Amino acid sequence: MSIQNRNSGDGTRVQVWKDRSKTSYVCGQMIGSNDRIYGILLDSGEYIDVPEHQLKKFNGER
Repeated sequence: MSIQNRNSGDGTRVQVWKDRSKTSYVCGQMIGSNDRIYGILLDSGEYIDVPEHQLKKFNGER
């Protein structure tokens, strides 16, 4: 295992799907991962762990 420090601007922006229909999502910054589970810091300030299938790379458009 390795631990890396990251600047706040270095993380990948992602969308997290809130339901199976993929019509509702929240956005945040990926700050780490382990075994296809990703740590996401949401724009609201909340931290969540999310499985890979619920993520989409965020392109900045809404």
